[in-house]
Amino acid sequence: MPVGLELLGEAWAEGALVRLAYSYEQMTHHRRPPHTTPSLDAPRRTIKEWVATGADHVPPVETAATARVQLTWSAATGELGYDARVYGVLDDDMLFMHLHRADAGDVGPVTLMLSRPGQARQAGSVVLTRSQRTAFEAGKLYFDAHTRDHLAGLVRAQVGPPPARAAP
Repeated sequence: MPVGLELLGEAWAEGALVRLAYSYEQMTHHRRPPHTTPSLDAPRRTIKEWVATGADHVPPVETAATARVQLTWSAATGELGYDARVYGVLDDDMLFMHLHRADAGDVGPVTLMLSRPGQARQAGSVVLTRSQRTAFEAGKLYFDAHTRDHLAGLVRAQVGPPPARAAP
């Protein structure tokens, strides 16, 4: 059940109320910032790129195909932009590109569908749910691509949020 605390004071007592609230927060450690409120010094958007190969697939797949996955992350909005391209595969042979939830080396369920059959290149964006965001920020999502010849998956790359900039 959500529970809150309200501090009231006389007119012009904001400074004392803020000091009191800050002291309470520091002593009890009860406050947990909501996931929708990022740090004020967090970058607005960060971009990182991964290369997916058959060697990283579980189990490994011998293939000359590779994929490039570029993710653009906005911690403020929870929006994940993606640009995924599979090389060495004809569009007609492509089935799907997905993001799955699992640790490195494990196989997990599909959490986001990035493309449809016949698309070896796809770009778009999606606002992550709380569970997707938690998995993404913990590095527990992986990208994979499936083809007609490799129904279980052709290439894979473990993905996570781009590193936050160090505070100045």
